[in-house]
Amino acid sequence: MRKNTRVGDQITINGQPLQDVDEFIYLGSKVTTDGDCAREINTRISKSQC
Repeated sequence: MRKNTRVGDQITINGQPLQDVDEFIYLGSKVTTDGDCAREINTRISKSQC
């Protein structure tokens, strides 16, 4: 996932390119490229009802 970078820019760590992803988990919350949190909210609601 990229924020404020050009599409053609390759991000690397120690010369190894990082894979682009559409979503990932950060501190227990799902972060998506579109910034939509509806799926995360629904997941938390369903977990609380168990």
